[in-house]
Amino acid sequence: MYEHTKKWTVVALNTVCPMLHAAAYCLSSAGKKIRDYVGEVPSSILFEYKNMNCRMAYDYEIYLKFSRKLLEKLNEREFFNEINEKEREAIKASMDLAEKIFNENVSKLSDRELVERYEQVFDAYWEMDFWGHIINISDSDHFMLTNKLNEIIKSKNKKVNVNYVVATLITPYESEPLREQEENFFKILSLMQQGKDVKNEIREHTKKYDWMLYNFDGPTILDENYFKESLESELRQGTDAKFKLKERGNKLQDLKRKSDNFIKILGLNENEKYWFEVAKNFMYIKALRKDTLFICSRKLDLFIKEVALRLHISPIQLKHMSMDEFNSAFRGDKIDLDEINSRINYSAWICEDDKLYVFSGNDAKKYSSLIYEETGEKDTREFKGSPACMGKARGIVKLVETVNDLPKFKEGDILVSASTNPHLMPAIKKAAGIITDTGGVTCHAAVVSRELNIPCVIGTKIATKVLKDGDLVELDADNGIIKKIK
Repeated sequence: MYEHTKKWTVVALNTVCPMLHAAAYCLSSAGKKIRDYVGEVPSSILFEYKNMNCRMAYDYEIYLKFSRKLLEKLNEREFFNEINEKEREAIKASMDLAEKIFNENVSKLSDRELVERYEQVFDAYWEMDFWGHIINISDSDHFMLTNKLNEIIKSKNKKVNVNYVVATLITPYESEPLREQEENFFKILSLMQQGKDVKNEIREHTKKYDWMLYNFDGPTILDENYFKESLESELRQGTDAKFKLKERGNKLQDLKRKSDNFIKILGLNENEKYWFEVAKNFMYIKALRKDTLFICSRKLDLFIKEVALRLHISPIQLKHMSMDEFNSAFRGDKIDLDEINSRINYSAWICEDDKLYVFSGNDAKKYSSLIYEETGEKDTREFKGSPACMGKARGIVKLVETVNDLPKFKEGDILVSASTNPHLMPAIKKAAGIITDTGGVTCHAAVVSRELNIPCVIGTKIATKVLKDGDLVELDADNGIIKKIK
């Protein structure tokens, strides 16, 4: 019988996270392998799944001990090189496997072959999550990596904006799939503005990027009309595609120039430059991994539906089964559908010592009740976070957590969220400013805010608790301060 009595602390949130992925993340993040590799283990990890939202929690003291040990090991360049290489390999392996299954006629596969493919997908997620978890924990809500980078710049005693310098030096030069999509989109738009027939280009673009709004669970798969209408909308608005493409190229050149200039002015030594390379690589890989999960989820859409069909259950029910239950079901054992359905509404997934425990209903609430969160006071007028992208903004607050919140978001609003993800990009692009509860300098909100030059403050812990729709706020992202006006 599993028992846990210590307080949990939320360290990450992940909207609409399928349990196939969360179970793999659970097992890869609190097991023997990570203890052997890092030298510490986060003891146990909790995934709470409620109302289509998932959050991750740890015993905080052990989590901090684990994080400090990880940062200490990152002093070893070989350790960083291995993480960087292994995660990139795992991402490619997941993509290759998803593409292979996507091109198969899954309805013709035998039950044994389906089980083999499903186990391969789980193992691929596990491997990608193992290395990805190490990267995530290096700069989660404790800001250990962020603080280290800030201290390096402060130690130089130069008259520079520390937050701006750090943001510049860790912004990746590499483009992840979503950024590549945008560039290709404007190339097609440029051809249209030259009067060229772009039917083939739109078709190929759709095949490559139809996953953009799929998220983890779908069911949105974009078609050619979506991209055609998007291109036509840009034409009606008078968007100059050639200018946009040139602007993107200039932005990259400007970034490289500023980075080289800061390194020279500050006189960063090789070890100091190394730490910024670590953060820059981690920032890129986190964005790449997120895109990869969306791509793989979309590519595996028909496969998951076929597996669920064979078991006479729905895809969402399938994703709330453990691997042991999955294998048992294919051996002919009866599936406890009442238990599975209960998990969909409310469940707790706990991993400890390589073992996965799954609870639902009141049993789940028993463990979730041990989660501690900073709530803040409703009458809080001012609070702070960590600057992610410099600038100031003033606007109306809109809390945006899922795609269901997108319709209420207007141009110039201040986006407030526990954490952002690519699914929220339609709102992010309209935002005058961004505020999040969680995240370090390598989180999604930090990446996109710098890309779009939107003032952003991350890691406030309490923004979604003390702000509500309609509040007027001033956002000072130079100093990480948020003030509620009324």
